[in-house]
Amino acid sequence: MRLFIVLMAMLFFSKASIAEFDTKACKPILRSTENLLACKLGYSTEGREREVLMKNTYGIIRNLTCITHLNIPKNKVANALLSASEIPLPDHQIDCEIQTNGAQFKIGLTVAPWLQFGDEGVSEVRLNIGKVTGIPAFLGRRLVKYGNGPTLQKEVKEGLNQFIANFCQL
Repeated sequence: MRLFIVLMAMLFFSKASIAEFDTKACKPILRSTENLLACKLGYSTEGREREVLMKNTYGIIRNLTCITHLNIPKNKVANALLSASEIPLPDHQIDCEIQTNGAQFKIGLTVAPWLQFGDEGVSEVRLNIGKVTGIPAFLGRRLVKYGNGPTLQKEVKEGLNQFIANFCQL
């Protein structure tokens, strides 16, 4: 049953928007003169998203919460934004907790994002999901394949462009 739940969550609920991650924790760091953007970002389904998640997983999955610790040199991102160039970002661990009707379990993903910037913001994204923990290997391979595929990459690109637009309003 656990395998089914994880597969359903990943395949039917990939619309967790990067733009909606809790950026309040990062605002002071974004405004500071420090070169390193080092802060914790969190995401949890709320309201309508939770309803969609439960509907798409037939009521099995109740909530999805993810956390990552950003550790990105701001000057590299700024230079890439200004010069419409590419930037490989360091490996990041994303830890998620999935809550079901009666249980909770954790999965982890290692990502090494690569971004290409153009005149309108992010023009191309590769998540480069490499390692998945907390689920059986065959589901992990499926998640890596899906996560590195064009559908999710497009959603991430849109989310990052929204995040950048929100960042510019800080």
